[in-house]
Amino acid sequence: MRIILSMLILASISLGAQATTPEHDQEPSGCVFDGEGFVWFVSAPDGWVLSCLAPEHSEVPIALWPTGSSWKTASVVMYVNPTPRSAPDRSVQSVITAEVARFRRDNPTVTVTEAAAIETRSEGTAAIRHYTGDRWGNYEAVAFLDTEGPVAVVVLSTKREPEFTKAYPAFQALVTGITSVEATVVPAP
Repeated sequence: MRIILSMLILASISLGAQATTPEHDQEPSGCVFDGEGFVWFVSAPDGWVLSCLAPEHSEVPIALWPTGSSWKTASVVMYVNPTPRSAPDRSVQSVITAEVARFRRDNPTVTVTEAAAIETRSEGTAAIRHYTGDRWGNYEAVAFLDTEGPVAVVVLSTKREPEFTKAYPAFQALVTGITSVEATVVPAP
């Protein structure tokens, strides 16, 4: 049997999917990110650079920053991480509970609040949590998307509340646009 990623091909052709490089940071961009049991298409919101699997952000596979800055110099960034589902309960809620507990354990001063969910184009409703008061002084929004395979965890992070508020619409656009691409299995001729 051959596996044809028909949606992947269509997305790549119709949307011109590519990871950005510094010389391309003015172009609209998107990337296809895959792992065991999943393929996601991620596109950059207007005014943001998207970079996939690059050495300058080796700690996260998908990184975004405002146009005109860089991953290292930006005062506000976003990133996307695949987060494995916990056994035996593989629900998004179990991932949220584990992530919040881990963050509170490592940052006892943090405040975590539930925020308004974001409706996505293809992944249903994303649960949102806001984190403030950690040991680094960050303002963060974290979206948990119930995608194929792992949970897509999308983070907006900055040290200043005005930048958080200004960047939040881009965070919403990023969350809204993440799409799981399904593989179609076609029998070999």
